[in-house]
Order: sequence, then C-alpha cells, then structure tokens
Amino acid sequence: MESRTLPQVVAFNRDKHLPQSSADKTNDLFYMLATLFIAANEEKNLTKLNLQKILFRTMQDLGIDNNISFLRTFFYINTYGPFNNMFYKYLQELQDGNLIEMSGNNVYLTVLGLNTIQDMIDTLPEDAELIKVLVALKKYVDSYSGDGSGRAIRETHALQVEDLTDNGKVKTIQDIINHIQPQLQFRSGTNFKYIDPFDDRSNIERVDIPPKFINTLENVIAKVKEEDYEEEGDLAALFI
Repeated sequence: MESRTLPQVVAFNRDKHLPQSSADKTNDLFYMLATLFIAANEEKNLTKLNLQKILFRTMQDLGIDNNISFLRTFFYINTYGPFNNMFYKYLQELQDGNLIEMSGNNVYLTVLGLNTIQDMIDTLPEDAELIKVLVALKKYVDSYSGDGSGRAIRETHALQVEDLTDNGKVKTIQDIINHIQPQLQFRSGTNFKYIDPFDDRSNIERVDIPPKFINTLENVIAKVKEEDYEEEGDLAALFI
C-alpha cells in the first residue's frame, strides 16, 4: 500500500478526533491498560507522560505505514508536545475503577487491572489484528519506559508534519510548539492543532476491540459483579 510520508496537522474536528460513543472511549481505555500490561510484564515503569508518548508514536506509525486506526482519541499539540488531556480523565476513570494506581507521575496496574487485561489478551487468537497493535506498542514501551522520558520528548518533538493550518508547510512538532499560544487554544476548539496520520479515511483499517472486552471493562469500572445480575428465570418472569 502506498502511504503518505508525513502526518498532517489539522484543525479540530469533533467527528474525527474524539470518541463518538462510550464504546469508542472504552476501546481507548483498553489500549491504555494493554500498554501498562506490556510494561508490567517487562518490569518497566511508565509515567503519565510516557504513556501518552507511547500511544502517540504507535498511532502515528500504524497510521502512516499501514493505515491502521486503533485509538479514537487523537492528539493535539500544546506546550508538552503531542497531548490530549482526555487521557488524564481516562486515567482517573481507570483509577476509580481500581484498575490502576498512581504514585507521583508513575502509573501501575493493580492486581485487578493486571488480571482483567491478561484475561482479555489470553483469549485473543494469534492472528488477531489487535496483536499487531500490541506488538507495535511494545516497541515504544521498550524505548520510552523508565528513564526514556527524555528520548520520548526529543523524538516526538523532532517529528516532521505537514501543517495544513499554515498552507501545508512542513515543520517539526517543536516548530509548532514554539508558536503555540495556549490562551488562544482554549477560546475555541477549532484553535487546537490536531495531528492526523490519515489522509484517506475511506481506506482506514479500524482495529476495534471485541464487544466482550468492552462489556467486561465497563462492568469492572462500574463495579458490577456477576451476582448483581438477576437470575435468568427471574428476568423471564417479568415478561409472563
């Protein structure tokens, strides 16, 4: 497949750059947990910043090279580089669901989080498209975990992009950071510069997590247990 060399920087589009449903959001929660799972298996630590950098670089690589889309939350450029404060809200939701714990800037899976994500990954067939995403995530977990924060920042800020908000000029992300005015961004969502690796959305290969994963995660986060469900016989009696 012939692919574009550079991701594009574009104005915010709610229909393209944010989850369109609760299932879309849960999809992204899964990939955050999966990244932490990969790090835990290799006894590596991730900070909140490293986690976002890993997700961003993997999203760009798979988008540019394979036209694969796995995240529904895209990244915009601010003074931290590629970023989205939605991921901090997602971390809080995962923490409230007892799936992760945070110590300073570090993020860890809890026992519940580890068991939940491992049970999901263990049920995946070896040829599942989702495996490609996990393999790609591992590449950046290896590079950016632990003391790799400096490398993560240098590499992501040095990436070249085609800035469609400035007549298609080729710039580095650092070039755009240097001219960001945060106060203007928050006056209107359209002032945010989003990084989009997909120039032809008709050919995107979406890698969605299985519906059973979505159900499981949403139940765990809501602290719903099996015994909370009514017995099938009791439920059927309501319709007699």
